[in-house]
Amino acid sequence: MIDKKKLSERDICTKYITPAIQAAGWDIDKQILEEVSFTDGRIYVRGRLTARGKRKRADYILYYNSNPLAIIEAKDNKHSVNAGIQQALDYAKTLDIIAIIGTGATPLTSNKNYYNGNIPWITSSATGNLFVTEAEKCVSEIAIKETNCKVYPIGTLIVAMYGQGKTRGQITELLIEAATNQACAAIQLITKDENHKNHIKYFFQKIYLDIRELAEGGAQPNLNLQKIKDTLIPLPPFKEQQRIVAKVRQLQLQLSQLESQVQQSREYAEQLLQAVLKEAFEEKGTVYEENEMVSMVAEE
Repeated sequence: MIDKKKLSERDICTKYITPAIQAAGWDIDKQILEEVSFTDGRIYVRGRLTARGKRKRADYILYYNSNPLAIIEAKDNKHSVNAGIQQALDYAKTLDIIAIIGTGATPLTSNKNYYNGNIPWITSSATGNLFVTEAEKCVSEIAIKETNCKVYPIGTLIVAMYGQGKTRGQITELLIEAATNQACAAIQLITKDENHKNHIKYFFQKIYLDIRELAEGGAQPNLNLQKIKDTLIPLPPFKEQQRIVAKVRQLQLQLSQLESQVQQSREYAEQLLQAVLKEAFEEKGTVYEENEMVSMVAEE
């Protein structure tokens, strides 16, 4: 048995990461590049002297239709699980990868140690609201360590990949840190800009019916993580995204005002109807004798 702590970063890649990527369905010959240098390095100028800085180099870049889709940064077993995340995020910005997309898991329900902790855990039903502010269940730190559950930060967008009725394809936003089950796709945007996030969120709301059509399966068709990753999103310049978001919010406000007016009109119409009926049945103080009343109950 090999001691993983004695393996180099390259050994970890060869023995564990590459096989895992292939097992997930990536083509080693067409979609995976290893130890990729994707910048020439920054040029430094001092007087008449110039020098080029260190080139950025990723352990893996995964491609889809010749476009870079994901970066994987490996570390040896002496580092923590989170050690390469910031480096991968920085590289992703350079490659114009807009998000990291993942999912969660359902800890074994028969293991009481996994539940009643202090970490909110949501399912796809939470996407029925525009924002997630609380969770019906909580899981424990043990569940996070021993299962595929991950805790996602505030601002993460959650898309329902499957669920009852109209759930599939809905999107919500975390206003609390929370873990999810495997029915949710968690979208962590690289660029931390409120308008950019809302632009993506509004776009998923726009394509709700379209993305539902991509689901596969029998009685309960499902989306999957790859279909979410393959979603093509128009990304105009940030100023245009800001304009779009502002326009959508303006129209939402107008819609809300119209709905309020319609509701008030319905209430007023109901009051008028009740007044008319009351006047019709109580006209001139008419009192009906008991034998003049017609029973609404049919005799057997």
